[in-house]
Amino acid sequence: MEAFKNITDGFVALMNPDIDTDQILPARFLACTDDSGLGGSLFYDKRFAGTEEERSQFPLNAPQYQGESILLTGVNFGCGSSREHAPWALRDFGIKVIIGSSFGEIFESNCSKNGILLITLAERKIQSILNEPKARLSVDLEKQILSFGNEDINFTIDPFVKVCLAQGMDELDFIFSKTQDIAAFEGLNGTRFPSTQSII
Repeated sequence: MEAFKNITDGFVALMNPDIDTDQILPARFLACTDDSGLGGSLFYDKRFAGTEEERSQFPLNAPQYQGESILLTGVNFGCGSSREHAPWALRDFGIKVIIGSSFGEIFESNCSKNGILLITLAERKIQSILNEPKARLSVDLEKQILSFGNEDINFTIDPFVKVCLAQGMDELDFIFSKTQDIAAFEGLNGTRFPSTQSII
């Protein structure tokens, strides 16, 4: 997982409520064990017609939104199943920040473990962003500020999630980064903490 870097970019909006993980990545694409190429299947049934021709009306297919790394979403985005493949597909597509009023709980956790920053804002704040469709948004993780135009919006984030995103690590990486502290705490006199392979 790459360390999160501050972003200034345009955004694409998918404001339908209750977009679940099956819409984000349909179940037939879950056979893989890594995210390589999954971005091509993101929102597959929404992005493509039966002939695999792109639906021009779907926002992610619109030329003006190509390459945007910030996604603005409706209420309860990412609800449904616990599949980690959904954030894998978003990340592989290039999405680095998702802004919404609420998210599926497991989806939110899976995103943080895969380097995607989720920002929860009040709906009126989201509407103010929607009112500026050509705005470029700046996201500063360290200061926890989302900026656009002349407006700065503070957002909250779990301190542990913030550390992990900033350093590009998940929970297991974090634990292994503390092996010396763990050894000292346990009084092991420098004995190395068991490797991942030995634990498994």
